[in-house]
Amino acid sequence: MTWPLRLWHHAWTCLTLASMASILTPGAGTLTSTWQWMNRVLWAIYSTSKAKGAIVISQLDPESLEVKKSWETNIRKNTVANAFMVCGRLYTVASYTAPNTTINFVYDTATNAGRAVAVPFKNKYRYNSMVDYNHAQRKLYAWDNFHMVTYDVRLGRASHGSS
Repeated sequence: MTWPLRLWHHAWTCLTLASMASILTPGAGTLTSTWQWMNRVLWAIYSTSKAKGAIVISQLDPESLEVKKSWETNIRKNTVANAFMVCGRLYTVASYTAPNTTINFVYDTATNAGRAVAVPFKNKYRYNSMVDYNHAQRKLYAWDNFHMVTYDVRLGRASHGSS
């Protein structure tokens, strides 16, 4: 697969800045490219003209950046503000400016299924332009109007068909 120069720049930035990183362009309907390095799994969250605005998740080889597998979700990129991966699941945040918003959708790459959820999420400073999960610290890190914000995350075992 040939990657546009802008995506290569994002990948290089991600791989050289830290072992955990994501880049998300801020603004409405902005889910253009997110990279997340997690337990030697590199995720790309983006959309393509072929997907017609649906969010696509790709698992990349961390060394070569070749796509190992991709999933086209039924989540429209212009209906969410942010997205992040946790343990092979894509979670989306409904608004980047509303002070009280929700994590509103989850897509599980293991089951190829997604569903709506309503997990409360606070944008304390009212402009959340990036959210990323840190597996080692079990925290969400967010960049909210020039403030680094963290959220503690409790993970439980999911029963079949739930997240």
